[in-house]
Amino acid sequence: MRLGRFASFALLCFLLAAAASALFYFRIIENPLAPPVLRVSFPSDQPAQVFDPANIQLAPEYIFLENIFSPLVEFNREGKVIAGLADRFEWRGSDLIFHIRKNFKTIDGHPITARDAALSLKRLLILSKSTQGNLRSLVCEDQNIQSLATECKGIQFNSEELILKPKKFRHFLLPLLTSMDFAVIPEGSIDPQTLKIIDYRNTTGPYYVEKNSPTGNIVLAANPSHYHFTHSIPKRVSLVPIKSDESIQRFGKGEIDHLTTVDFARSEQVISLSKSSSEYRLHSTINIRTLMSVFTGKGLKTLDRKQRLSIGRAIKQSLWEYFSTKSGYEPTYQIFPVFSEGGLDKQQASKIRELYDNSPIQPEIFKLPLKIRLVRLGNTSDLVEKLTRVFPKAEITAGGVPTFGETADMSESVPHLFICGPDMGFLEDMGSISYGIAAGHFDLNSKTGKEWLEQYQNMDNKEERLKMLKELHFRTLEKVITVPIADFPYTALVRKPWRIHLPTLFANNPLWLINRD
Repeated sequence: MRLGRFASFALLCFLLAAAASALFYFRIIENPLAPPVLRVSFPSDQPAQVFDPANIQLAPEYIFLENIFSPLVEFNREGKVIAGLADRFEWRGSDLIFHIRKNFKTIDGHPITARDAALSLKRLLILSKSTQGNLRSLVCEDQNIQSLATECKGIQFNSEELILKPKKFRHFLLPLLTSMDFAVIPEGSIDPQTLKIIDYRNTTGPYYVEKNSPTGNIVLAANPSHYHFTHSIPKRVSLVPIKSDESIQRFGKGEIDHLTTVDFARSEQVISLSKSSSEYRLHSTINIRTLMSVFTGKGLKTLDRKQRLSIGRAIKQSLWEYFSTKSGYEPTYQIFPVFSEGGLDKQQASKIRELYDNSPIQPEIFKLPLKIRLVRLGNTSDLVEKLTRVFPKAEITAGGVPTFGETADMSESVPHLFICGPDMGFLEDMGSISYGIAAGHFDLNSKTGKEWLEQYQNMDNKEERLKMLKELHFRTLEKVITVPIADFPYTALVRKPWRIHLPTLFANNPLWLINRD
């Protein structure tokens, strides 16, 4: 009798232990929302609702959005267009057909359909704010799309397929749609009247917003039904709002696990930090960023070419003297990476180098009351101090965004030039080219930029297109619209046991490509 009771008691203990073990396994292994949390340094103190695929101007916006929304197609590591939210795509005559993934749902179980994809593209046409390319000119050029209910003949759908009917520029359509501007947003997450995104929980990305915050302390959680989901990705991501001088210090203290490719810390600072501990893992792209001075419409109107050339050369000499001692930087005379598809030919490159090396610097420029602004270069107190010594009469500040749209603004707040470090890309990328034109990096204004893009996109022959791009590149440098200083990589850092698998050709920072050992 006693033995039977003991056996029963033992059996009960065994069953309880097994249940506890199973619960532990479910919570820690099987539950995709279980810890550990990846703590990410993020250069924003804004709530989720300020991020919108229809209005991307800066890299942190793009990084946030690429993790919570998904486009129809994506680039792989080699720059080839592959399946995204559409698991396959094909041309049927002149129509581009996207087969939307079956059984793909938001975290609350709402199916993602071809209708969601169609309405997302129509929403972008209505808002007309995209800096990454003009979809309207490809599918609905002659139609005035004013609401989601308005028909667009170039965007159609059925129960399983999204059908695009481009009238021209077919060769650009697929690469264009990889940009986050064209991400799919669930219909139920959009206010049909204002077109604002009202639900950041039900999203199409590998992550959704589990906890929003007016101060940017946002928590993302993984959606286990997403096609990028695996059990090795971060199940939760805590976005830690960071000021320009905090991230390196807080990473070193163990308060942050990941510095993204768009962190406030500059690449040389991240590279230096990576060498300080064997517990850190570094990621670096090829040199696809270009540090450069860009004259605004105000600078072009008030400064002649010789003055701009002198100012550009003085800045170039001063900053290169500083960056030449830092890891990752290479001097450059070009906006696009030298060996990229937009790089100058040998004759063009020789002329530009001769111009910048042999032109004298006019002494009077150092007395001009210039306004110079450093944009998106992290903590720039050291750079401001160095430039102030060169231009003692200038007002040198940091922060703000480039001027989009018309570049001839003469107001007091507009600087004569920006110093920035945008992603210029290695491959022919309509998103980067369109963004550069919108940001005023080239010898084009809003009107001529639109005309140039129209002509460029209308060329089927890639060799002819690249010749046109190189000519714009050369003309911009010769007219001293933009003065390149150095090229450098995007960098990212994690602490063990996290490991980075980010691409080297792109600045993207998909959090699902960070895994645990």
